[in-house]
Amino acid sequence: RFGRMAKIVEQRSHVRVDKVKNSKELVQKYGTTYMDVIDIAYQKLYNFQPLTDRQKKQYRDTYFPLLNFDFVTVVVNENDEVVGVGVGMPDISKTLRKCHGKLFPFGWYHLIKALKSDHYETFDFLLIAVRPDYQDRGLNAVIIADQHPYFVKYGVKCIETTAIMETNFKNLNHWEAFPHKYHKRRRAYITAIDQCHNAQKKKYTAKHTINSVLTWINTICATPQNASVYCLLSAHCNVSQWTISAMHSQE
Repeated sequence: RFGRMAKIVEQRSHVRVDKVKNSKELVQKYGTTYMDVIDIAYQKLYNFQPLTDRQKKQYRDTYFPLLNFDFVTVVVNENDEVVGVGVGMPDISKTLRKCHGKLFPFGWYHLIKALKSDHYETFDFLLIAVRPDYQDRGLNAVIIADQHPYFVKYGVKCIETTAIMETNFKNLNHWEAFPHKYHKRRRAYITAIDQCHNAQKKKYTAKHTINSVLTWINTICATPQNASVYCLLSAHCNVSQWTISAMHSQE
């Protein structure tokens, strides 16, 4: 199904898949323009920050050499401009547990072995990014159709996506054609820093004031005849602790 759709999309949108073999070839052909596509595609998503040139260079030099380029899809138009990118990798969570999250003394060996394995059942789909002027044309079908034969080749049975916003319907719709389930949910809550600061300031001021009053009362109540007055006043000077309300998950 995706193969037929991909051919139609390629003909209508005049795009094709350029199957690069390694990170060196990718850099020679496209530099970091594939990362520019990610920046442009994700710029409307909440809390997204574009990559700096330094970050692009670090990711290119550090992480891309570790990828299996069977699962790196670059889609270009008739002018050889990158208009879509799809990147994935094998799930290494079991390997990380096996080496207790440590590279040394032998954790690095297990990690490299997992990344270069020729068989893995669980696959992490890291990202799909399509340039905005090519979105809603079905380029996601081109990317999935390119990688599907390799899913079969490597024995992949389950694909795990990265976190997807619940309002990112374009991304969610990618997986409607497959049996799927939502099994993780994340929530983030925000409180304004100036409100926290003001509340803490009020808490400190109230505490300081009451302590001053009690000190003054203690001074004037040094005689036995004033002891009852001290006890009565201090009983009414119990200050409740100031708290900052926080939102909690309703799940």
